[in-house]
Amino acid sequence: FAEERKVIDAMTIFHRNERRDLEAAVRFYLDRDHTSAHTALADAQATADVLKAQLQRYDELPRDAQGLHEYCNKKNSRFVDQQGKFVWIAGEAAINFGKHRGTLLRQMVEREKNYLQWMASKDDFSDEVLGIVRGALEGEFPNKA
Repeated sequence: FAEERKVIDAMTIFHRNERRDLEAAVRFYLDRDHTSAHTALADAQATADVLKAQLQRYDELPRDAQGLHEYCNKKNSRFVDQQGKFVWIAGEAAINFGKHRGTLLRQMVEREKNYLQWMASKDDFSDEVLGIVRGALEGEFPNKA
């Protein structure tokens, strides 16, 4: 019976069908149109106005820069890095994308070192991810705290 069940997520439908840009935020939080959209100064001012309105609307938001940074960048505990390119499997870091998804980083060093060297040479990955890869190539692996 489980194979016959279907999952329908109203949030996914909402995110795919409703505009989620600065103009929509200005309309929602400030009840006005963003008339000078796409000019740097106007967009920066509108963003500041939206943030101010969010702080007034949501009591649970932190009131300091560090707290807001942490609120906006919550790290999923399954992820080794902020981007989620690596995940924890049985306490060890593993690749979380592409053909090597699910392969432990330690195994990648042993069996697919060329792939990690390729990753280390790319600027497509964040500094955090590159640090993990370069560390692994030198025998240093992340520890789950």
